[in-house]
Amino acid sequence: MRFELSVCLRYLAPKRGRLFVSASTLFSILGLAVGVTTYITVIAVMTGFRNQITSAYTGYFSDLIAYKEKAEGDRRVFAVVKERDVALIEKAAKEVEGVEAVSPFIYGKVTVRVGSLVYTFDLRGVDPVREPKVSTILSEHKLIEGDFKFKRDGDYVAVVIGKPIADKAGLRLNDELIIASTGAGSLGEQPTNLPAYVSGIFSYGNAEQDLSVYTSLETAQVLQSLGGDVHRVSIKLGDPERADEIKPRLAAKIEALRQRDLLGEYRTTLEGALETIETSIAALEKAPEALRQKASTAGLDDEQTGHVDALVALLEALPNGLRETKTPMAGALGLNDTFDLNERAPLEATIVAVEGVRGQLQAALSLVIGLEATLDEADPLRAELTALEDALADADEAMRRTRWVCHDMVFEPFAVLTWSELNPELFSLVKQERAITGLFVALIVVVAGFIIISGLSMTVVQKKREIGILRAMGARASSVATIFGLSGLVIGLLGSVLGTIGGLVLSYNFNAIRDEIMPQFFAPYPEIPISVQLPALIFIWCFTLGWSVLVSIVPAISAARLRPAEALRWE
Repeated sequence: MRFELSVCLRYLAPKRGRLFVSASTLFSILGLAVGVTTYITVIAVMTGFRNQITSAYTGYFSDLIAYKEKAEGDRRVFAVVKERDVALIEKAAKEVEGVEAVSPFIYGKVTVRVGSLVYTFDLRGVDPVREPKVSTILSEHKLIEGDFKFKRDGDYVAVVIGKPIADKAGLRLNDELIIASTGAGSLGEQPTNLPAYVSGIFSYGNAEQDLSVYTSLETAQVLQSLGGDVHRVSIKLGDPERADEIKPRLAAKIEALRQRDLLGEYRTTLEGALETIETSIAALEKAPEALRQKASTAGLDDEQTGHVDALVALLEALPNGLRETKTPMAGALGLNDTFDLNERAPLEATIVAVEGVRGQLQAALSLVIGLEATLDEADPLRAELTALEDALADADEAMRRTRWVCHDMVFEPFAVLTWSELNPELFSLVKQERAITGLFVALIVVVAGFIIISGLSMTVVQKKREIGILRAMGARASSVATIFGLSGLVIGLLGSVLGTIGGLVLSYNFNAIRDEIMPQFFAPYPEIPISVQLPALIFIWCFTLGWSVLVSIVPAISAARLRPAEALRWE
């Protein structure tokens, strides 16, 4: 190898009167150096830009978000997180390694009324004690004035608003306003108006975040008619880079605790429903005959008689319908603490059976109530109908609770999202842009590789006589090929070194250079944090060296195939 390397360096070195070879070598090295410099600079800028966005959004959204989802037609949508579910998430967080803190929050829309002017902005309700442990949205250095303590002042609740809102509505610290929101929570949708005062004004430097109104969790729950429920739960990790690793473990732990917590209520509900069904069946089997007897002596008109006949027909079918629900309910009652969502057939069968019989129960109830309204208080048939209404109502309530608890077990599981999944379009765009930019920059290195082919091919032509002499003296074809392979490697090595030096210098002086060259164009944009990462350097080095050796194979093979006689024939 020492022989091949020595000859390789001699071929690459300049020689008096033969400047073309050294010039082509120089161009090859400079081409690679420019490609490496550009790649390192672009990747450093794009990585810094991505880190800046990541820092801003992870601070605002926390590392993970736990939420509940439900089926709405063919779609899965966010569901309200119950107060007891928040406690389950907190318990799961303590049992999963890597999770540091959790904090529930509420989001939605809020109407701000200042005098006769009305505005609509985003609302976020947070816990002022717990939220700073999971995100930076209540960071004091974001405040222009005031604080994030959300202290009530008598009947006035405290809100903290973004600077654009303050400017638009003409609000200042301690100014009074009215906030209103239409709740969409577990207590129904009821407009709520609350007197408020501005306890703080903030600025994140981000239009989306600055057009928000912050208030305490309790105030937001009132505005959104949520009671003690929330929308989502923020989760802080010790290492945000482990989000994808921790996410499935945390989601599985939350779901396991939720099912275990529901299982007790679930079993109690099903056992109670089965007892109610037995009682209702016994009452409903006697009801048709009793109704016929009472109706025959009650002197009913034709319309009332028609209602009684329709009711009797329904009551005769109901016992069988109720009996049919017992089979899937008994199967669903056999679930244990290791309930798996993949084994939910008994629950789904129970839901289908319950929904079918509830339709019959509610139709019978409607007929009973309608018939009662046409009878006098003293009518003996009315007393029979009242007892029947109670039996039907008990059965319907048992079916309703059974359906609810089975549906909650199956169709409202918990899920966990990472910060990047909350903004998939944004981070996908940044990732794609970085990859595409890196690809196009890498093409510069590829083009420089073709310069290496050209230069080494000319070297083969120029050194044809010397190659022939080497072969005649006993040099093997493999040694000749190695000489030119090493030439490509040396060119790649020199290009990588020069390119790395140039890339590091340009990267760490990028902001100063851009402001010097185009100060007016970059004036509105803040300084970009440059991030030079070792994996990116290793990649471009491996790519450059590998490509340099690869492209040198063509001239190496050409040189190795030269025969001494042909090479020296005209010398």
